[in-house]
Amino acid sequence: MRLSVLIAALALAIPCFAGHPVVPGNEIRLASGTIPTVQDFSDESLSRISSQDIFDDRFYRIIQFNSLPDQARKLQLEAAGLRFVSYLPANAWLVSLPRSLESRMLTGTNVRTVLPVDERYKLNRRVAEGSFPDHAIRTGGRVELQLSFFPDVSFEHATAVLQQNGARITAAQSGFGLVNVEFPKEDINRLVRLPFVRYIEPVAPASYPEDSRGRSLHRSNYINSDIPSGLHYNGDGVAISLADDGEVGPHIDFQGRITQLMNSGAGGTHGDMTSGIAVGAGNLDPTIRGMADGARIYIHDIGAGSVGYDHIYQAPHYLDSLGAIITSTSYSQGCNDYNAISQTGDQIVNDNPSLTLVFSAGNNAQGDCGYGAGTPWGTITGGFKIGKNVIAVGNLDAYEVIDPSSSHGPADDGRVKPDICANGRDQLSTDENNTYQVGGGTSAACPSVAGTTAQLYQAYRE
Repeated sequence: MRLSVLIAALALAIPCFAGHPVVPGNEIRLASGTIPTVQDFSDESLSRISSQDIFDDRFYRIIQFNSLPDQARKLQLEAAGLRFVSYLPANAWLVSLPRSLESRMLTGTNVRTVLPVDERYKLNRRVAEGSFPDHAIRTGGRVELQLSFFPDVSFEHATAVLQQNGARITAAQSGFGLVNVEFPKEDINRLVRLPFVRYIEPVAPASYPEDSRGRSLHRSNYINSDIPSGLHYNGDGVAISLADDGEVGPHIDFQGRITQLMNSGAGGTHGDMTSGIAVGAGNLDPTIRGMADGARIYIHDIGAGSVGYDHIYQAPHYLDSLGAIITSTSYSQGCNDYNAISQTGDQIVNDNPSLTLVFSAGNNAQGDCGYGAGTPWGTITGGFKIGKNVIAVGNLDAYEVIDPSSSHGPADDGRVKPDICANGRDQLSTDENNTYQVGGGTSAACPSVAGTTAQLYQAYRE
């Protein structure tokens, strides 16, 4: 039986594979550009430290190795106080070092070079060019920026220093070292010089819903068959967190399986549509069913939390407390860049590998995110969905043809996106007050995949 489920799962998509180019060992590749390197490590490499580099008795460097240290050597370095922050191609690590660490501790670790974290490495391309998007421009010559901190700094200390430097904090996610600030455009170099700042980019734009026949196209009906002898995986025992524009329903198709987790009252009808595609049971009209008609769904407000998307930032909590193992999000969040938000989503999944975060890819095929290949390429609508550990869903019609509005990849760094496509165009789904509506766009494709994933989770567990 599990073989049948696997075949059905494979029928969901035809994956695309692309080889990863080998990065030469004499360079380091960053989002801001490529750094050529030479073999120049010596016992003096860590002695050239300015007091301006120190924050909370630590400083940050890029260490490139001729060959990466094995696990035993990494543990030895960590015992001496070195912290590995993130890998950089090729053979390099961004590291956090205690003020007291001596270069001799790196002797014998095959280090090629030790580099300071140059100010230009900390800047998003648009910030470096001074070409801020309209949504980030504020009055009085100020712009709104998102700052990422190094992971081991005191968030309270860092934000206090920002305020001492004239930054007005507009939002914060302390658990992920993210803060939004308003700051004079002409003085951004003051922020770059702060030793605890890892990266600076324009604040993400306001989110908007991405709406514009699916059970058979997704093979959902095969693994939840109406035939008594067929498979019956309807998502029973699986929970989905879905964030949208307000309360969902009332609708009999969610009877006994829906919980509203929000303080706001009634919202729009976008959430009714996405919820019905994910888990609608067809109680009122059996011909209009969602994918996982036995799954439980928790409804969140997309604007919850200091910067919105609280259902993602708090996904580990909802996984532990509610068992919500899948999230479904059909909103935009930028334009194709891999940024601090994308990295945060990757970190959440990396730390909680049972989580599946599903997003709409966007309806931006006729837009321009500056990728450089012309329409419709490089038009994924940014943020979490550009991540490497999440699923971005494109939009197909009932004949498996990509809808003209559906955003195309690749991501700004060349990775394949969307990760999968599903039917979004002209899907019938629930509306408020026990009625139905026609959904569309990648907004509808996203919950199709979230619901089908719930079916597969149930099948795997059993």
